Amino acid sequence: MPKFLRFAGWPLITGILCALLYLQLQHPSQPKLQTTGIAPQEDVIHSYADAVDKAMPSVVNIFTRSRIQRAPTIEDWFNRFYLNQKPKPQYQTSLGSGVIVDDSGFLLTNYHVIENAESILVMMNDGRETLASIVGFDKEIDLAVLKINLRNIQAIEFADINQARVGDIVLAIGNPFGVGQTVTQGIISAANRQGLGLNSNFIQTDASINQGNSGGALINSRGKLLGINTAIYNINGVFAGIGYAIPGDTALRVLNDIIETGHVVRGWLGIIASPVPPEIANKIGLPKGIGLIVSNIYKNSPAHVAGILPGDIITHVNKQPLSADQVGIDEISKTRPGEKISVVVIREGKALEIGVTPEDSPRK
Repeated sequence: MPKFLRFAGWPLITGILCALLYLQLQHPSQPKLQTTGIAPQEDVIHSYADAVDKAMPSVVNIFTRSRIQRAPTIEDWFNRFYLNQKPKPQYQTSLGSGVIVDDSGFLLTNYHVIENAESILVMMNDGRETLASIVGFDKEIDLAVLKINLRNIQAIEFADINQARVGDIVLAIGNPFGVGQTVTQGIISAANRQGLGLNSNFIQTDASINQGNSGGALINSRGKLLGINTAIYNINGVFAGIGYAIPGDTALRVLNDIIETGHVVRGWLGIIASPVPPEIANKIGLPKGIGLIVSNIYKNSPAHVAGILPGDIITHVNKQPLSADQVGIDEISKTRPGEKISVVVIREGKALEIGVTPEDSPRK
């Protein structure tokens, strides 16, 4: 009997195993999923309205009127000699933007916005209007300092330009085409851009900058000033996604110099220098993009007095590597006249440290 039971039980056991296998195939065990935390909804930036609200009261519209210089016409000649009438002057108006940088009424804008202007009208964000006077300007950097006399004005806050990175969100505020204050968004596309025919290095952005935006503010996502909008690259008058702004630290230096001295103070060594040729840089083991080679020296200049010679390669200023481009030249110009600096040069394969006292750059 027991032997029979053992034999008869096999079909039952087999059936149970088949049922279990069927259930496993129909309902496989679910794999464990790896989950990652999702940023809280409040941490995601959905708007830059706070940044705009903070900066926009400091951005103004600028309207200028200047006299047109034109060649005399036959009508002018006739009126002058037969009717004893002098030709009537003709004027043109232009527009731009500016940024309030001091509560006492100092503004920054581009020099080309106010060039040859006989009158400058400033319109505030709140609709108030007032005339502005020119405190000073610098053609090489394309910046001008204006002054208005109004109460209850708000100066913009400057950002730390050294903290800005390529890829950061930026906002351009200005008065394009005279339609009123407008905000456009983009990113910092590049830094230290050169080659615009101006003595400055630029922030490049793809934020839309159009006619009338010149002199306006380029701000970060916290509403702080990164730069002064100054130029665009366009194709047949169409914005090509490349705009330029003068960095805020450069603008602040220009502002302070003009207020204190009436002009931009530039350190001058009295040298003519250019980037080191690659073959020479490779021969002496100079890192790529570093160093300026001196080709000429002005007689009795600071460099001449200090003993710098043509052919010297300047690699460091105040122990900081010197870039082999406009950035390096700008670094020299940022030195203050009368303050001794340390210059490292390579001469005949040897590094020499020379002390030089810059002078104020001769003004053109």
